[in-house]
Amino acid sequence: MLDGLAFARLIESRSRQDHERWRRDQDAYYQEFAADPPALIVAIVRALSFLASHRPARHAQEAAPCRAGGSPAQ
Repeated sequence: MLDGLAFARLIESRSRQDHERWRRDQDAYYQEFAADPPALIVAIVRALSFLASHRPARHAQEAAPCRAGGSPAQ
């Protein structure tokens, strides 16, 4: 009977240790991947965003002659 209780406590202790190790590993994972992205990646994304926002949309390019001449040429 005591062997069964000792075995149950051993299993419970092992389970707690595994859970604590899992929690530490999970915390380390989120600390590692929660860091800021590299500066080069940020610079490239900002440059692409700037270029995309300052490029006229396709519908604006097609409507430009209408606004300039007053009426579209037919």
